[in-house]
Amino acid sequence: MSQYLKCILFLACFSLSSHSLAEEETGVWLIDKNGCKAYLVGAEPSDTLLWDGDCIDGYISGKGTAMLRSHGKLSLTMKASFYKGQAEGHAIVEYADGAKYEGTLVHGVEDGSGRRTWPNGVVYSGLFSKGEIPANRFKQADYVEKPAASFPEVMSYYGHKGKIILRANIDQTGRVTELKVDQSHHPAFEKAAIKAILKAKFSPRKLDNQAIPAWVQVPFTFTFKGDFKKQATSTYRSELEDRSDPEVTEPVQYKVVAPVVYPFELYQQSVDGSATITATINPAGEPSNVKVIKATHEAFGRATKAMIESSLFTPAYKDNAPIWSSFTFEQTFTKLGRDVVISENTLQLLDELNSKTPDIHKMQELDKKLNPLYAPRPVFPAEYRAKDASQRVLVEFYVDKQGEVQLPHIIKADNEDLAWIALSTVSRWLFEPPTIKGKPVDVVAKIPVVFEIDAVE
Repeated sequence: MSQYLKCILFLACFSLSSHSLAEEETGVWLIDKNGCKAYLVGAEPSDTLLWDGDCIDGYISGKGTAMLRSHGKLSLTMKASFYKGQAEGHAIVEYADGAKYEGTLVHGVEDGSGRRTWPNGVVYSGLFSKGEIPANRFKQADYVEKPAASFPEVMSYYGHKGKIILRANIDQTGRVTELKVDQSHHPAFEKAAIKAILKAKFSPRKLDNQAIPAWVQVPFTFTFKGDFKKQATSTYRSELEDRSDPEVTEPVQYKVVAPVVYPFELYQQSVDGSATITATINPAGEPSNVKVIKATHEAFGRATKAMIESSLFTPAYKDNAPIWSSFTFEQTFTKLGRDVVISENTLQLLDELNSKTPDIHKMQELDKKLNPLYAPRPVFPAEYRAKDASQRVLVEFYVDKQGEVQLPHIIKADNEDLAWIALSTVSRWLFEPPTIKGKPVDVVAKIPVVFEIDAVE
């Protein structure tokens, strides 16, 4: 394996003007090991679908039991009849947190007569309409204090706009217990939105004056209104050159853009370059067969490949159905050009590391353990999976005074492609700012990143 390189987060730019709170039940298309598709509400793209029934025209069909496994654990069991991958008619749905629904589903959504039980024991029996109960029976979750997101200073060099859609689980006390990213145009805006939502205060959803947990969707639109420090256009999210069926009605698009890392040694040596990849997107929006077709440096190729493999996509559609598609993508790496922006936090940390006595602390010196606020798990590409297999990548990085990850690099890994995916994943993590005697400090951390496949029991 070639020597691992420290990496700087490779940033480009997009742009906050408004946000609103809406309760939302969303789902995704998943594909089981036999190539059968299913649309399941509450599922995540990284979940594993298990199905014990028939597969007709590529869709799970007929009566059977669909199960979802998330990060090695069973998260959902659905006993139902399916038509073209969607549950229709009477169903029994049980969740790992104790929630349960028994009743009618239409296109996989609660619609008609049913009974829903929440994890805290609250029960509703009656009619549902597209996943909702009658408005006079409940009060929506709402803000007590709205989130105030700041436009990331590093992004003000460019004039792009962007949108972030977060999904937050608000428990019966009004506390955010879990966060998911439904859409993200850029990692820097993703971090700004997550920081804002974690500082917001909520009143919980109530059913007949009884507080119940609920998922809410919060969109953020970022727009920079000041004077641009640079007149330039970033190509971080270059348009995908779609090579799929020319008769598609909707081409493949980015849904969540993962960070791409700039190899630190190459950055310091002012080495510019580029990489071009090809990729296939399945009907669930998952990338596969990601190949580097040319790269000016091996590390640029691996970094670009890892970014695509870590991103989420909206699949191409034809005749209102998701289909397989493919595209090519070129990523440029230019230290002095318009495609890379290094944040002030990163530059300050670099200066500190280059000083004679760096003021960088160890985790055991902190007032308390590092507390992750948002730490998504890495994708585990199918080409590296095997039954019950797992891989570990030991990553070292710095957590700055704002709780952001800086300069992630690999200490140990058996697979270099997975190592670069680990770098892209860790770059998204956010922590509670580390402190010593109450004062924010920079700290170095060493954490294993685990890649695992959900085993079939």
